[in-house]
Amino acid sequence: MIHSPRDEQEAAGLIAEACGSRTRLAVLGRNTKAAMGRQPAADSAVSSAGLTGITLYEPAELVIAARSGTAVSEVVRTLASRGQKLSSSRWITARSSDRRASRRSGPWRP
Repeated sequence: MIHSPRDEQEAAGLIAEACGSRTRLAVLGRNTKAAMGRQPAADSAVSSAGLTGITLYEPAELVIAARSGTAVSEVVRTLASRGQKLSSSRWITARSSDRRASRRSGPWRP
């Protein structure tokens, strides 16, 4: 079963419940990479696909924060509106959760 929380509090509740019941839980984005690699051994899953949107953007400070289901293309468009861009264009089709998982982050000025 895949759970799709509407907000961070609901996601936290699902994760806490899984921990409390010792349920193996897979954490997914939009599951676009499901065919790659080994499938997780999980009893249930929680998807961050519905947790979208940029929550903080301070162009002068080069700081941007987005929920885990936010498309990187949305981040790219937001940065471009202020003449900024991500440090690598290869992430344009990725999700923000993929970028976070890679430990690569941060806009830069040309």
